[in-house]
Amino acid sequence: MSTSVALYADEQGRTAEEQRTFIRTFTESYYKQLACFVANEQDPLTLVFTVDNTKKPIKKVLKKLEKRKRNHLLADITYSNERSERVFHFDEEVQPVTGHEAMQIEAVMQDYIKTLEKKHVPNAQHFRIKDIARKYGSGTASIGLSRYYILIEGGLEAGGHDDLVLEMKEARPPVPAYFLPYNETFWQKHPHQGERVVATQKAMHHLNDPYVGYMTIGDKEFYIRERSPYKKKVKPNDLVTEKDYKRTVETMGCVAAKIHTRADIEGAYRSAEEILEAITDKEQFIHYVSYATFMYKEQVKRDYETFKTAIILR
Repeated sequence: MSTSVALYADEQGRTAEEQRTFIRTFTESYYKQLACFVANEQDPLTLVFTVDNTKKPIKKVLKKLEKRKRNHLLADITYSNERSERVFHFDEEVQPVTGHEAMQIEAVMQDYIKTLEKKHVPNAQHFRIKDIARKYGSGTASIGLSRYYILIEGGLEAGGHDDLVLEMKEARPPVPAYFLPYNETFWQKHPHQGERVVATQKAMHHLNDPYVGYMTIGDKEFYIRERSPYKKKVKPNDLVTEKDYKRTVETMGCVAAKIHTRADIEGAYRSAEEILEAITDKEQFIHYVSYATFMYKEQVKRDYETFKTAIILR
């Protein structure tokens, strides 16, 4: 996260000293929030971030979300065709699937439904597929992974709003798994990568998505969730002053601490306590994160230049 902050600020023309200030604000906020959890001053299960306890620019984004309606997403990425059927609107990022892909997805929908909690499966008609599209242009972590949008009937059971968009995404072993010691117990408990993602999301999120489930197509494992209609982000023009940056990363630090602490709610120990015990010296911790960030940031830049050179040589 700190590297992302530095790269973003660097791209926006912020100095190295300003970037270090933002990283310090982020890591101090993270540390303080963990300490609050350990001291039982706040509960990671109930702590939420709203317009009442955040500051601009995040406060501004949350206010916009309050005005957003559930059907805004449908208006953004779907339309009614000449037969009055709602289908996906295709563009550079949302493209039609092949007939074979559509058949494969339809064939395993029942497998997916079986992984949902029974109270979230009102009837078979609810999950009737109306259209399927392939999603491109996703974030860095999604490059090369199969990703689809599935438009389902939904109906009155879906909070009174007809039609829902599900997001189906390929799941693979997490990158850290290749660098951390092998844990037989973990892999026995989570042999399916889609199930692993589902279990993680249920542990970390304040409110669980009722549509989060998983399935397999051939040798690929997937998880499915509702494509949230409530999705906004802080934009560059929201980050004008140094104070804007600091307010934003301060909240991000608190969110990171909350997620790390919630992730082991059902475990035998508390992450917050373990992390604070590992941070024997706060100043040294902040210095280390900053040092690692700048090393990693420069490596990312070099990697990108190498990538561009390789593309040209092709």
